Amino acid sequence: MKYTTLAIFACVLVALAAHGAASAAGSFYVDNVYGNDGNPGTQAAPWQSLTRANRQVLAPGDSLLLKRGGFWSGQDLQVSENGTSGARINVDAYGTGAAPVVSGASSCVMVTGDYVTVRNLKLDSCSWAGIEFGEGATFGLAEFNTLSHNIAGANVASGASDNTIQKNTIVDNNKMKVLTPCPTNCNDDNGAWGVLLNGDRNVVAYNTISGSDAYSYDYGRDGAAVEIFNGAANIIHRNKAADNETFSELGGSATRDNSFIYNSVRSAVGQGKFVVLTGVAKNTTLTNNSVYLTGSSSQGIVCSSGCNTGVLHSRNNLIKAVLKAGYADAPFDDAFGIYSGFIQFALGANSVAADPKFRSTTDLRVEPASPAVDSGASLGYTADVDAQVVPMDNNNDGVKTVNRGSNEGLAPPTYCPDFDGNHVADISDLVKLTSWYGRTAPPAPATYDVNHDGYVDVLDVTYVAGWFGRVPC
Repeated sequence: MKYTTLAIFACVLVALAAHGAASAAGSFYVDNVYGNDGNPGTQAAPWQSLTRANRQVLAPGDSLLLKRGGFWSGQDLQVSENGTSGARINVDAYGTGAAPVVSGASSCVMVTGDYVTVRNLKLDSCSWAGIEFGEGATFGLAEFNTLSHNIAGANVASGASDNTIQKNTIVDNNKMKVLTPCPTNCNDDNGAWGVLLNGDRNVVAYNTISGSDAYSYDYGRDGAAVEIFNGAANIIHRNKAADNETFSELGGSATRDNSFIYNSVRSAVGQGKFVVLTGVAKNTTLTNNSVYLTGSSSQGIVCSSGCNTGVLHSRNNLIKAVLKAGYADAPFDDAFGIYSGFIQFALGANSVAADPKFRSTTDLRVEPASPAVDSGASLGYTADVDAQVVPMDNNNDGVKTVNRGSNEGLAPPTYCPDFDGNHVADISDLVKLTSWYGRTAPPAPATYDVNHDGYVDVLDVTYVAGWFGRVPC
């Protein structure tokens, strides 16, 4: 019996060694140039391959670190173990230099465990996703990564939930998953997604998403910054999107209760769109988004095949598009919007057809004379897309009221601060302004609050100083 027990114990040890021994919280290092898979995985003696790293059983609190400047092609990184809310498993970079690159795998990073953080990697030219939170993955976090040249920059699969994708650069994910010539199949092309959400209760926030745009036999162009298919209760907020074919398309019978809040969306793509949805996407909410689409066939909202007041709710949005501000085949729940472009839907309460007066095609802050200033509905939010405080008193009437659109702060002034009328910004103008320094406006004259934030402060002084000596003013 004694020898049998010893034999079993020895077999268990061998099995653990073959998989990679579990350990107390620690750090494991991978260096594709100077590492060796026979090493113990320390910083002084790192592993070389992701294949070896995948064999390590990670415990809560462990870190798996890839050498900056490193490049791994054709190998994926897999994390199937679970961290905890207080001791996450971390995948990160170490050393100095460029972010480590993982390329050429199906999903370059595959997470199926809970409470796993992946940050500071470049996940490029993967045949499916840069990072995938697979079925069963919960409370994962992807941040500070560059996700590029994939079918999907990031994917949350069906059965994964409560993951966060934030503060990433998601660029040129312009590969199609399905691309079949018509007339073989004229309605199946899909792909080119910055983020693809097939799961529930995920958050996509503070990312920069651009270039999700690819050729399609069926649609001419296709792609989306954030695609939701059979995903529910996802929150997409405070992202900055540029030159995507569509900002978001929603489909699938299980899609419902998704929210888009304080996003800044611009696109010069010819047929660019803001949001595309059908009647299956129940309870979709658009709040305080700014949208400027300059393509010749661009459209803001496209709500078809059963749009109604239970499908789409829109509040405080600014939408300017060349072809159409929006289309709906039936009225939806709209209020406090400002729309520029042909409007093919019924305007709701306090919504108007007007130019929102964005500063430019690339700067979606509004001018002080915009109808969006201090005219929105208060919905309880406290920060805009640039993390500025909401609300402000932008019109200096003594009352802090929410702006419509994604930016509470206004576009910076472009006029010369010549307060004394001598046609030059000089010390006398600065003296006039500083006499009100630290005061609210009003009672300070509104002209001295040059950035319209409600106070005469260092920002106003800096602006005036920047004009010193310019003649004529």
